[in-house]
Amino acid sequence: MGLLAVALMQQHTLGSSWALAVTIGEAVGSVLILSLAMKRGVGGLSRLDIACYVVLSADLALWLTTSHTLWALHLTVLADLIAFTPTLVKTWRDPTSETPTFFVLGAIAPLLSILGGGNFSYGVVLFPAYLALINAVEVGLIYLPKQIPMEEVA
Repeated sequence: MGLLAVALMQQHTLGSSWALAVTIGEAVGSVLILSLAMKRGVGGLSRLDIACYVVLSADLALWLTTSHTLWALHLTVLADLIAFTPTLVKTWRDPTSETPTFFVLGAIAPLLSILGGGNFSYGVVLFPAYLALINAVEVGLIYLPKQIPMEEVA
């Protein structure tokens, strides 16, 4: 959730308009997922979690000390990718464990926000384009047959 709050502030600073709606939607969805995970999920503090926190901390430090929002937004994308990796691995192992509709919409909505916003500068497009791409990858993992066992990839 904190990561999306940082992304939202960075996007706003870079001049995003409609793309903010997608990030807000992602944040609301994350809060809902977090509330379900707290009740039904399993968790802890894995190395992946720690890596995400380290990158996010570096992101905030870079942004606050240098005011280079675009560079910090790149770290936000990296932190989100790290945070999303367990979902990708889980889906690779069990494609039926995820609902494709959520990720299909997660791929389409950011693209529509880019088109609706009309500002196609790199800083404005970066985060929603990343969201569209990572959600499309997830959809691919759900629908495409496995070619390589995960043990060979990892």
